[in-house]
This record gives sequence, C-alpha cells and structure tokens, in this order.
Amino acid sequence: MILFYLISFLNSFSQCINEDKISSGGDWDNYHFTYFCPTYEFSFGGDTSKTWNVVNDEIDINQISNSVFPIKQKVEVAILKYAGKRFFKKLKFISVEVVYPDSIEKFSGRSPFCNLDSCRSKYFFYYSYSPVEKADYHIGIAANEYGEIQNRFDFPGEKNFRTIDSTLTIC
Repeated sequence: MILFYLISFLNSFSQCINEDKISSGGDWDNYHFTYFCPTYEFSFGGDTSKTWNVVNDEIDINQISNSVFPIKQKVEVAILKYAGKRFFKKLKFISVEVVYPDSIEKFSGRSPFCNLDSCRSKYFFYYSYSPVEKADYHIGIAANEYGEIQNRFDFPGEKNFRTIDSTLTIC
C-alpha cells in the first residue's frame, strides 16, 4: 500500500512543468501602432522623476493621469462590453505607451529610429490576462486620441468565452 502511494506521488510530481519553461502567450502587437514612434511608457509605480527617460524606465502614470485615465476608461469599457465580466475580472493593466510627436528630437539616438509616418495610434495599452496562476496571455490595445480602438480584439467575445478551470496548475 505504501508503495502505491509513493508511486502515485512521484508520478504526479513528475508531471509538473518547470516554471522557467512556461512562457506567456499572446502578442502585445504594438509594431504597427507605436513601435517606431517617440513614446514614453507609463505604469503604476513607475519612476516619479519629472525628467523622463526616453528608453526603458516606465514613468509613474499619475504624472499624466488627467490625460490618460479617461482614455484608459474608454478602452476598458470597450473590452468589458466585448468580452464580458468573467474575462475582464482576470485582466490586469500593465502599462500604457503614449506617443509624443513633439519629442522626436529627444529620441534621435534611439534604435529603431523613430518615424512619425508609422505612428498609427496615440496610445498603446498593455494588459495581461491571467486565468490561473503563472499563466498569462498578453493583450495590446491601440487607441487614438479619443479612445477609439485602432486594432482588433485578439481574445474571445462574451458569447464565445469559456471559463478556464481554476483548479488547473502547472502540474
């Protein structure tokens, strides 16, 4: 009997996936919207300095809250309408890129080079959908200066959404 339990334990343990082998799914897909643009990225808990870094460091979103929060709200209302509450409650805001065409000179040394002709959106929102722990799906939403969505939603609508069993784990 003890041997049976030991074999069962080892068998269930051997079916676990190493965390380092798990990768996120989805695609932010900002390439056609803001990738070649002079952008600053904002997030909750970002750098609070008033001197904005042009590469890498996210800036605290509260520095632009008056301009971005109404757009963020419009984007999230559109997501909620399309995908429904069950999907939306597992969605986490990561950050937002904002295009600043008047700052193109500050980005002159950046690679890839900025090209204002390729800027199709004013805002690009980064979200992560996490139905279970350690499983993420990247979602990117492009929006114009009025909060109108510029790309298609790459996730199921409410009618086609199927709840994922929350008892699933990496094992």
